[in-house]
Amino acid sequence: MYSLAAIILAAGFSSRMGAFKPLLPLGGKPLVDWSLDLFREVGIRRVLVVTGHEHEQLEEYLTGRDVEIVYNPDYATGMFSSIATGLNALGSTSTGFFLLPVDIPLVRSATVNAIIRRWRIVHNTPRYFITPSFFGKTGHPPLFDIQHRPDILNWSGEQGVAGYVRQFSARHPNCIHEVRVADRFILADADTPDRLSTLEAQVASRLNPTMEEALGLLGAFGAGDEMLLHATQVAEVTISFAQELRVKGIDFDVEQAATIALLHDIGKGWPQHAVVGSRMVADAGFLGIRDAIALHMDYPACADEPMTCAELVWLADKYVQGTSMVALDERFEKKRTLFAENPDALAGVERRYSATCVSHEKLTRLTGRTPENILAAPLSSPELEKLYDLLVATR
Repeated sequence: MYSLAAIILAAGFSSRMGAFKPLLPLGGKPLVDWSLDLFREVGIRRVLVVTGHEHEQLEEYLTGRDVEIVYNPDYATGMFSSIATGLNALGSTSTGFFLLPVDIPLVRSATVNAIIRRWRIVHNTPRYFITPSFFGKTGHPPLFDIQHRPDILNWSGEQGVAGYVRQFSARHPNCIHEVRVADRFILADADTPDRLSTLEAQVASRLNPTMEEALGLLGAFGAGDEMLLHATQVAEVTISFAQELRVKGIDFDVEQAATIALLHDIGKGWPQHAVVGSRMVADAGFLGIRDAIALHMDYPACADEPMTCAELVWLADKYVQGTSMVALDERFEKKRTLFAENPDALAGVERRYSATCVSHEKLTRLTGRTPENILAAPLSSPELEKLYDLLVATR
């Protein structure tokens, strides 16, 4: 994407880290590579890296890469000088530019793609400013119209570019565009050894959303109250089942099961909504739950296979019809009556009923309690308390 550029800020002292941040490893590659790969993945060709402290080391590493290296001799004065250095090198040929500190490494490509989609709508609006937000908090990377460039370069106020954005937002609120994203990493920096260790522990799980991200994705797609209530009830049932398995000593990822439950119907309203929903979560970067979403309407349950998060959601979903709880026999009897004159549809109902019975019996065998008994006296769990807290926070 030639009309947009990105400036990666990598000139600081790394004083809180105690080591040179841009080249510290995270998930098997240096921090700077996460930023470079992010912008390459979304098609942004012009990427500038502003160097400063220990610039020779970083510039040697970047030699031969398709990036523009810009040295900031005034890096000791703070990040704003690096932004100014980058903007001076950028010129005015691009229509807009992203800013991203090198220590915000795990931003999802889906987030930048969401910003670009909004840019395609508003790019003819003078002096647009687009920022991602997660649970009401704005994060990185913001996208600026190129018309901001001279104003930022001439800015002499306090708090650097953040101060500039605040005063601009107050004067021109119609130019500000906030994009809701399902990405906790827009807020996650690697500024200290502890924070870097936290991110290292999360790299492998990036393909699976947290409950916050699941609710964020529902919000980003404009899920209505009815969908949210249904998703929440299925998540409550799922958590109750999963907690019972955990109490019986079965290692089970309760939060992952809950996130699948929250998102299982995200494609509702579209033909083949399970397939559409699986594509939606995949496009958001959550490849780890794509298959579970695709199978939630027709899970191939097998008595001899371990209970999976996807199967637990499949079973839990059968106890929730719309926004109300329902008994299994009542649910399927209604389906049989509805499709009594449609042999193909009726065969599908019977197939799903048989699979549901397999999952029902499996959960009973594993826990020593029927699903109905579990739901009559559910155990408390931290995941259920977290879900309720998050639902309050989203209101």
